[in-house]
Amino acid sequence: MTLKYIILPLFLLQSIYTGVLMLLLPPENLRIQSENLINVLNWSTNTDSSKTVKFFVQYRYNFSGRWCNVTSCAPTDATHCDFTSSVKPGLNVTLRVGAKDGDRILWRETEPFRANIQTRLGPPCVTLFPKPHALIVRMDDPVAALREEYGGDLKYRVYYGEENGPLMEHGDYSSQLTLESLKEGVKYCVKVEYVLYGQLREGSYPHIECAVIPKPEYKRMIKNVVVVGTVVIVVGGVILACLLNFGKCHAKVKEVLRPPLDLPDHFHEFFDRDDFTQLSQSSTNSTSSESLQPDLLVIEEEEDAAPGHTAALNDSPYPPQTHILPDPDQVSLSSSESETESQASQVTEGENGYSGACEAL
Repeated sequence: MTLKYIILPLFLLQSIYTGVLMLLLPPENLRIQSENLINVLNWSTNTDSSKTVKFFVQYRYNFSGRWCNVTSCAPTDATHCDFTSSVKPGLNVTLRVGAKDGDRILWRETEPFRANIQTRLGPPCVTLFPKPHALIVRMDDPVAALREEYGGDLKYRVYYGEENGPLMEHGDYSSQLTLESLKEGVKYCVKVEYVLYGQLREGSYPHIECAVIPKPEYKRMIKNVVVVGTVVIVVGGVILACLLNFGKCHAKVKEVLRPPLDLPDHFHEFFDRDDFTQLSQSSTNSTSSESLQPDLLVIEEEEDAAPGHTAALNDSPYPPQTHILPDPDQVSLSSSESETESQASQVTEGENGYSGACEAL
């Protein structure tokens, strides 16, 4: 009996605990995040993660009591919902999220929300175009819906100044402006943030961009010419100095670059042999005795011969004696004795030839 009274309470406690765990709870921690009129509703759930729960999101305007489904989030398994396209940003709206398990849906509502007042603006898109002594600042919206919703009431407040220095307010503008009288070669920074109805929106994001102001084109050209001229002069001076030094040290350089030629030892041994010495001497003697110049063909006739004899010689089958003489231009003037002997022998041979021809006639 005692065991029965102990087990029964334990069984009842287990059943109650299981029922609590299986109990469907409504979503919690509902919060709306809105930036540049893009609105997202987030929530959390304490339901057992092993269960599949569907969530529904609905909205209603404060002047109406009818709830309408956010079609992009009906139903959804996620714990967030983008309702931008479902509601108008200029109207107060209340949202609610329902957790569905079977036929039961448990709802939880948000506080009233108005997008065009509560949304956070920025940062705007900023592009800088630096010019000599000026800086063009171009500003654009991150989304087109901002300009459609606010029109000309939405402006950009511009601050500018040198880098690492204080920024000065320049004014409110709709699209772009030009900052003038800036120092060339200095880096300037520009901060831009949204202004709505003449007031800064709390929590808006500013945008900061920096750029260096360039120097005028003609100054850059002069600088480039000076740099190039300096480089040319320096390089030319170095080359001229090298040439002068090379001229002074030409002999030494030539001696270093062209060492004396020398034959290998085995060539010296070959040329020093006795048989090679005798062969070279005989070749020298034979070469000097032979003339390499072409010979002259000389036909000599007796100057005192009678005209009849000359005609007879021309008709004779025995022509006059011909002699081959060396070219006088190539004969050395120093060998006068050799020339005299050669000419004497040639005259003798000519007389003999002429007498032989006469006998034949």
